[in-house]
Amino acid sequence: GANLVPSHMMSFACAALLPMPLRPVGTASRPRKREIHPLMRGVGRARLGAPEFLASGRDALPLVHMPMAELLLPGESRRLVINHAEGLAALDAAKDGVIGSLLVTPHKNALSTTSLLEVREVRKEAVGVCVDVVAVGRLHIPKIEQGRWHEARGVTAVRDETRGSEAQAEDAEAGEGGEGDVSGPTLLRVRRQLEARALEERTRRLRDELCVLSLDAPPAPSLARLYGAWGVADETAALAQLRSFAACDGLSAVQRATALGMADTRERLEFARGCALRRRRRAEALLAMQGALAASARGQ
Repeated sequence: GANLVPSHMMSFACAALLPMPLRPVGTASRPRKREIHPLMRGVGRARLGAPEFLASGRDALPLVHMPMAELLLPGESRRLVINHAEGLAALDAAKDGVIGSLLVTPHKNALSTTSLLEVREVRKEAVGVCVDVVAVGRLHIPKIEQGRWHEARGVTAVRDETRGSEAQAEDAEAGEGGEGDVSGPTLLRVRRQLEARALEERTRRLRDELCVLSLDAPPAPSLARLYGAWGVADETAALAQLRSFAACDGLSAVQRATALGMADTRERLEFARGCALRRRRRAEALLAMQGALAASARGQ
């Protein structure tokens, strides 16, 4: 079996994570001829989704290889090209329309916390298949078995720690940015307001993705079907959790893997903001140094 490491224990000393070799995954090119894969034949809504899979008590799930750099957080979607035998076998085994992502570190250890993916569309290509997936939750994987494909055994849902309604309201306010977040010089206020608006827009886009049940069905009016899978009681709490994932946009692969393994909404949001702040400060320091060097060169 694969060596499993908790994603929240990953070291930031790892500056770059390499895509796994011999596992072609990426954006699909326009096909010349497309056929519907057997997994998607019939009425797509008749298949189980992620919430139904988790509620069913099943603890085995086929896994598909994904480069660490393409890790998907809840609400993020991607079109994958799968054209190797192991990946195709795993897809054929995904009878419920859900699969897991097998995320492997550069040291060849698999993360024990991974993304639960819903398959929204599968199309046969000239070679392999094109798969549209969206991450709808997280899984803990205690064991991985390998046969014709990798399969996770004993999987359980990863949920943020249960918080009271007052704490959940604080999480929501922290994401939205209230008057207490905009004190200080005018430029700082404006920047924080713009950052808050950008975060809300990213959150809205993730919510819209999660409300799409299939590519040929109308979107759901809310995230209610995911409340149980996420361990939340209402839309406010679901959006607060989703906002903490939206804040991870632009982080490194290691940082995103760390956020994936966190089990506290507020902690994840603060972690993402801290990473973004350090990145901005490094960029500002670099620009300042470049400006000083340019000024020095002109002076000479």
